[in-house]
Amino acid sequence: MQSKRVGPASLLPARRLDQLYDRHFDSLVRYAARILQTDAVLAEDVVQETFTRLMTAPPRDLARAGAWLRVVVQRLCYDQLRRQGREILMQAPGEPENARSSSAEEVVMGRLDRERVRRALERLTARESRALWLRHAGYSYREIGQALNLEPNQVGVVLFRSMQKLKRAYDEEEERADANQLPTRSHVAEIPRP
Repeated sequence: MQSKRVGPASLLPARRLDQLYDRHFDSLVRYAARILQTDAVLAEDVVQETFTRLMTAPPRDLARAGAWLRVVVQRLCYDQLRRQGREILMQAPGEPENARSSSAEEVVMGRLDRERVRRALERLTARESRALWLRHAGYSYREIGQALNLEPNQVGVVLFRSMQKLKRAYDEEEERADANQLPTRSHVAEIPRP
């Protein structure tokens, strides 16, 4: 579906822009924050970009401007999530995700959790693990379907089953750790200090 645009000669009147801004800004920020799962600052940036696009290339039917704004916010949020996913993938191994220093307990438990997740992921098929990875990186069902040669309506089923299988495998790894008496969160106090 192609959006019809108003030509540059007929810019959106400032009064109409103010009305749309007052009416939709707060709800769009909440919507963006839900998608991005972040604070309002990044969400506000996305909404500001949306209104910039509205100013430069408004839709032909201004009666549906609210729906147009919501779609643009959604697409900008998905673009932001994809960028974040790619930045994480490009991070050097061992490079910290943030500058906050962790306690020894957090480091040990994080390593144990990552090791369990890695072993659980190894028990998934290539398609299952790739589907989960793509979804975690912010790709849409349509994009995941294209990457895995699936119909978009099949992607949800594959993701659901893959997640169930991963959870079962992780739980089994945790049970194995308990059986081998590897330290878990409840046993951290028993770890001897150097």
